[in-house]
Amino acid sequence: MDKYVKLAQNTGIFAIANMGSSLVSFLLVRFYTELLTTEQYGTVDMMTTTTSMLIPFLTLAIVEGVFRFSIDSNDKASVLSTGLYVTLFGNIIFSIIGRIVLGMTVYAQYSLWMGIIIFVTSFDNIFAQFVRGAGRVKIFALSGILKTILLICTNSVLLGYFGLKTEGYLISMIIGEIASAVYLFISCKCWKYLLLKPDKYVFREMITYSIPLIPSSLAWWVMNASDKYMLLYYIGIEANGIYAVAHKLPTIINLFNSLFFQAWQLSAVEESKDISSRAFYTSVFNMLAMILICIASFVLLLLKGLMSVLVADSYTDAWRYSPFLVIAMVFSAFSSFFGTNYTATKKTKGAFKTTLIGAITNLLLNYLLIRIFGINGAAFATMISFFVMWIIMDIDTSRYVKIYWNKRKLATSLCLLLFQAFVITMNVPYFYLYEFISFITIMLIYFKEMRKFVLHIINSLKVKTNIRR
Repeated sequence: MDKYVKLAQNTGIFAIANMGSSLVSFLLVRFYTELLTTEQYGTVDMMTTTTSMLIPFLTLAIVEGVFRFSIDSNDKASVLSTGLYVTLFGNIIFSIIGRIVLGMTVYAQYSLWMGIIIFVTSFDNIFAQFVRGAGRVKIFALSGILKTILLICTNSVLLGYFGLKTEGYLISMIIGEIASAVYLFISCKCWKYLLLKPDKYVFREMITYSIPLIPSSLAWWVMNASDKYMLLYYIGIEANGIYAVAHKLPTIINLFNSLFFQAWQLSAVEESKDISSRAFYTSVFNMLAMILICIASFVLLLLKGLMSVLVADSYTDAWRYSPFLVIAMVFSAFSSFFGTNYTATKKTKGAFKTTLIGAITNLLLNYLLIRIFGINGAAFATMISFFVMWIIMDIDTSRYVKIYWNKRKLATSLCLLLFQAFVITMNVPYFYLYEFISFITIMLIYFKEMRKFVLHIINSLKVKTNIRR
């Protein structure tokens, strides 16, 4: 199968797995903001942010090893068993020590909830990444659909009917994770891969691969979440609630990239040993950049109007803080793309070095800018730090695969995005006119590339159809 077609097909399958839950989460923003105050929304956002930081530490980031080694290891039983044992051990540690520590913080009343969320999410992640790495992408997709259906039903009942507010939000998360984990376990007959003693060599290789990703995961977490804690410290929990809502529209960029990224990881690993992989990587990156920038420009064009429709009146000012976050998500996607080279080559130590630089940049800029510019200072800091990390990753990973991106077109289109962001943030008169002109200009810049890509996919599909006949 043509590698471009395979990448497109896998992206489509992963879109089925994640598009539903991501879109529902996006569309439920109005539902949440109507029922939850800015303080309550800020609280649940901080809790989910904290648990996402704790999981890689407690599990030694073993989920990344499960995915990578399940792709090409001949001993998949040892891969899954290693992942499960490490995850179980981490959860036992948290149940003994973690809840005591959380009990001394502002999360004291939610420490049990957080422990349950960490437990069910970490095991669901293990099964999901094992299934994905083993190539069972359709089962992976169906687990996403199941989680989406349960999310809609449980949110409607618990928040809308029973009015459980924060607790209802958390219970919905837990039910979805449990159902997904059980479905994956049964569908792939994971019990066949359970061993009392995993192979020592596989265990050692997976731990060696995963441990350097712990600080890397922390650095990524800092990039995505440190601004929330600084906003909480300098301004308050309500500012964090507004900032969390401001993140929702930019997640459209992250949504598309997450669908593509899961498929790209598989392709990157498969093509990493191919001599011609440089041309493939270059072509795919330029295509990704084109699509993400066009989507980002379109989101900025409609930003203010969409925000007024999607959120409750008490959150409508959130649109003022979204523009730089939209561009930050583009740079984050670029960083993820180049970071895949570490996964493909199993050189995970480099991932720590590059993400650490981005994290330090983020912390320093947050410290300097939040006190001066408030919420927009956090958004701008996030954008700059992801840009820095992308450039550094490009330089560092060129040792493995050198990617040649169209610097002139990319620089021009990114400048237009920045122009759009500043126009919205400063609420310039007639800013819709400037937004529209910028969007049309970006589309014209990439017109030839977009047409070429579409024609390539169509021709490849025709060839595949003729071969089957």
